[in-house]
Amino acid sequence: MRTLRLALAALVIAVSALSASPALCAEAPEVINNKKTVLHKNFFDIPVALVPKMGYNFEKIEGGVVDKKQKVSLEGTLLHMPYSRLIDEISHDALKKGGMEVKSRYSFIWNGSRAELMKIFAGGRGGTIGKWVLIVDRGADKCWMISGSYNSKDMRSAQFVLDMIRSAWWENGEEEGSGWPLYGGIDPKGTPFRLAGFRQDALIYTKDGKIPTQSADQALFVVSSAAREYIAPEKRAELALTEIRKVERGASLEIISQTDETIGGAPAVVITAKTKDKAPALIFQAALFHGQRVTMLVGIARGETDANLAYFQKLASTYAESPAAKNSAPAELMKRAAATGGRA
Repeated sequence: MRTLRLALAALVIAVSALSASPALCAEAPEVINNKKTVLHKNFFDIPVALVPKMGYNFEKIEGGVVDKKQKVSLEGTLLHMPYSRLIDEISHDALKKGGMEVKSRYSFIWNGSRAELMKIFAGGRGGTIGKWVLIVDRGADKCWMISGSYNSKDMRSAQFVLDMIRSAWWENGEEEGSGWPLYGGIDPKGTPFRLAGFRQDALIYTKDGKIPTQSADQALFVVSSAAREYIAPEKRAELALTEIRKVERGASLEIISQTDETIGGAPAVVITAKTKDKAPALIFQAALFHGQRVTMLVGIARGETDANLAYFQKLASTYAESPAAKNSAPAELMKRAAATGGRA
């Protein structure tokens, strides 16, 4: 009972630190296998990464992060209690004693683990707080609780918090990333962008060289490998449209333009779009098709739309296939780390 009280207390504390329902199957667990992307970030003490939505300025708090202005928080906690027992004991009656009400509840097999997602409303000093709570079975009498809190009347935040929780990724024994190496790169010279980070399959550029970026427009440009297969010419536009809808998950997009071009000697489908929300994000994407490989060049910004679009187009135009382009990124980061005493 003590651990259960701690679990319920964790919910209450998360609420004080500060309706959209998913179309899910209630009869059988839905299977979710999220892949880690360059946009995933770990905010917690537990090894769980989320894709933060653009437009939030999160500050670190104990166990997670908070955007005080928009009244949204994200928290992750390790609970020393068997998953099945916790799920059985977190009933409507038990939560009511803590001033909370379960609005919906769904079961999953999530990244290979049993998981339960709940939508909860809780009374607070500033009004009713909404929460999306994900409980994950970690075996050996342990489970994780990942939660996001928001003003229950703010439907936009409710959806954005759900999108972030739905993006949750953790290691389940599979290799991180696509495993498909990059064979080329871009030249940021003449733009305000600089290399911020790299993996085997992706290069990330921001204006301040930081991830996540602290620049006012939150602009970033990513070069990544999307697939290692031949895509027939008649299927290329379809793949490009599918990929651009994954950039801002859950957001409705307005396609501004779509053209067939040649970039770095490869045929490319170039799409410019913006999200349909109060603070629309600009999304630029160039999908390059090199025989048995696909390279994605993606730019995202929330502000300075015209200037950033011009920068994204310039960055994409410099893409070239060469071993030097692939290998210069690690060297650049190592050089910068040495110059700053280890801070890349």
